[in-house]
Amino acid sequence: MKAKLFSCVTTVNLVVSLVFAQQTKAATLEFFDHNDFVNSTGKLTVIDFDDLPTGNGVLSGDEFGSQGLIIVQREGLPINVLSGKDIDIGFPGNVNSKPNVISSSFILGNYNNANSDNFDFLLANPSFSAGLWIGNTGSGGNDTTEVQFLDNFGQVIANEIIGFHSPGLITGNNIYDNRIFYGITSTVPIATIRTIEPAFDGDGITYDDIQFNSPESRSVPEPGSIFGLFLLGGFGLHSLLLRISQ
Repeated sequence: MKAKLFSCVTTVNLVVSLVFAQQTKAATLEFFDHNDFVNSTGKLTVIDFDDLPTGNGVLSGDEFGSQGLIIVQREGLPINVLSGKDIDIGFPGNVNSKPNVISSSFILGNYNNANSDNFDFLLANPSFSAGLWIGNTGSGGNDTTEVQFLDNFGQVIANEIIGFHSPGLITGNNIYDNRIFYGITSTVPIATIRTIEPAFDGDGITYDDIQFNSPESRSVPEPGSIFGLFLLGGFGLHSLLLRISQ
């Protein structure tokens, strides 16, 4: 009898675990289509850099603190503000909202392969929706950029390797005159958007239109209530079976 009860309890625990895994997986949605992302969120704060003067090293990173965003270049390199015509030989397609983007590898009218574009975009108030535009993503090989969305504990909620063959890439006059959006909605609060774009990899990257909303604006369905009811039922059955076995 106890063996049968133990087997039943084990089955209940397994089912509960599977439901938890499925709910956790379903809690994060990824978007490469910006319109779909916007339609899935509440009101967004968009940091577009367009009111800043262009120049090398003109951005300190704390200019948007009052709007809930701090920008950190993880190697401490200068953060440059550029227009589309300032990016190397001119790549207007790298810019999502005209006129400006930011970069460390691209400088006014030139490019420095020794500079990384490793950025942390820190959200003062963790958000349930966040995303950004990446420009000048390369055509293959090492010409990729990883984007990670991190929670308050630095754990990865979602990540993608962005490259020339990523879905949703918008191209212009040549393969480097491009940009792409990547964003997520999540039931786990997003604290940081991190980009991994090392130096000496043969490409440069630009960033534009960093966007996020507040916890009050979230529109992602919360799976916790469904899972909570199932979990409560599972533990209730677990306790009942244990009492019967005594």
